Amino acid sequence: MSDVLLTEWETTAGRHPWERLASAAAAAGGSVGASNAAILARRKAHFGTTMGLLADCPACREWVEFSAPNGIFESVPGANGEFLWNGWRIEYRLPTVTDLMIARSAPDPRAVLVSRALIRATKNDQVADLTPEVMVAWEAHLDEVDPLAVIEFSLKCDACGHAWGAVFEPAREYPRELEVAARRVLSEVDALARAYGWDEKTTLGLSPARRRMYLHMVGA
Repeated sequence: MSDVLLTEWETTAGRHPWERLASAAAAAGGSVGASNAAILARRKAHFGTTMGLLADCPACREWVEFSAPNGIFESVPGANGEFLWNGWRIEYRLPTVTDLMIARSAPDPRAVLVSRALIRATKNDQVADLTPEVMVAWEAHLDEVDPLAVIEFSLKCDACGHAWGAVFEPAREYPRELEVAARRVLSEVDALARAYGWDEKTTLGLSPARRRMYLHMVGA
């Protein structure tokens, strides 16, 4: 798996998180939730479901350590559909990475996302503009059907007691893990090349257990 990890690290190194998310979207079907799910699936394949994270408390700037729940690796991305509520019928498609990229530079990002995701809205079978009340209900519905579109963890700082929601972005965090792992693998390749003259292919072809033993014998 080390060669696969290095190849993935090479293809993602230096790319902006939006590019990584867009690439995952193209492979996974377009929606933000599907894109995040695709990235998390790759992360699970390389590193498993244990994920230790750090967040900077916005109140006192202390670091808060926490673990991502395993459930985020099992969440199923939602699909386009309709939302029925108190006489309202909203037909929609889930926001895509392209929608996010366009909305982030707009004066009112939320309004842009809504306008792009909304297909048709009716109240008692009559076309109608969305009210604040139905907007709140619809957004809550979207959170339920596409839980990976925005991944947020509820945190509390032990140092000062401040509570807040920390947003987790797989497209930003996963490449950091890849780089750390790639540096470790390449340092092992370097150590065995210096000791035995082996090329990268030979070292990566060793099982992890045999590689560790050789590294132990050369004091690396």
